[in-house]
Amino acid sequence: MTEPSSHTPRPEPTMDDINALKAFIRARVRPLRTNAPTDSVEFRAAEALLDLVSVVSGVADATAKRAEPVDTECFYLATAAQAWQGHPDFQPVWAQY
Repeated sequence: MTEPSSHTPRPEPTMDDINALKAFIRARVRPLRTNAPTDSVEFRAAEALLDLVSVVSGVADATAKRAEPVDTECFYLATAAQAWQGHPDFQPVWAQY
């Protein structure tokens, strides 16, 4: 006989989670891009991260429209958001993805 697990399963991510992560990351990165000289490494890095956020959220949208889980896409965005884990707007649930 096995003992019941005390492990709480992580919540199933939704498009609301994807959109919240996207908004959170964009709010942190857009000012960095805006304040960086356009020919700088910082500008290109910020631009690349914003582009990746757009691509991942677009894939999540297409995935959700097929009624498939968006776990992988949420994991990617939550991983990027971890850079700001100490920020007051960071949602603790994102650390579970």
